[in-house]
Amino acid sequence: MLGRAGVMSWATLIDRLAGQVYADALRHGAWAVDIGVFGSALFVADVALELEAGNGVLWAIETPDEAR
Repeated sequence: MLGRAGVMSWATLIDRLAGQVYADALRHGAWAVDIGVFGSALFVADVALELEAGNGVLWAIETPDEAR
């Protein structure tokens, strides 16, 4: 996703990734349980934690001041 989209805000990145996780969960049967009711917002906190955990290891998250 990042390679195709380029630079984006933190909120946009989290929203897009949470949406993808939600869509994937629905494809794998989550529509039959509560996940289908809550929507992608259910995944926002987990996505943010995973992004922060990978910072400096798998990717670099830059603030606007650090961006090139």
